Amino acid sequence: MTVLETSIGASNQCYAPGVPAGRLSRIVSGYRPLPLQELPCPSMDSRILVGADALLQISESVSDRTLPPGELFDVSVSAVVAASIDEVIDSFPEIPWKRSSAVVAGEFPPEDPPEFLR
Repeated sequence: MTVLETSIGASNQCYAPGVPAGRLSRIVSGYRPLPLQELPCPSMDSRILVGADALLQISESVSDRTLPPGELFDVSVSAVVAASIDEVIDSFPEIPWKRSSAVVAGEFPPEDPPEFLR
C-alpha cells in the first residue's frame, strides 16, 4: 500500500476547501513533509505531510480561481483514530471542515450493498 492510498483510504478523515495560506501555516505546524516528489492528483500538485498520528494532503485550491495561485489551499487530514481528527477540527474551528469516514469493503454483505451502489 502506498502513502497516497493510506491517506485516501484512512478510516477517519476531514477536508477543508479554500484554506487561506495564513491559516495553512498554522495547520501544518507539527507536521513534516514526506521526502516525496510532488504528486499529480490528477492535474494539480499535491504534498503529503506526516504528523504523530495523522497525514495531511495539501494542494492548491480549485474552489476559487479568481485569486492568484498560492492564496488558497485544499487540505485533507487522514487518521486511523477518530480523536486525531477531532483534535484538528477543534484546533481550527474557524475552518469549515467536512468530516468523513472511509467505507470498508467488508462492511456490507454482497447481497445488501449500500443504497448509493444500487
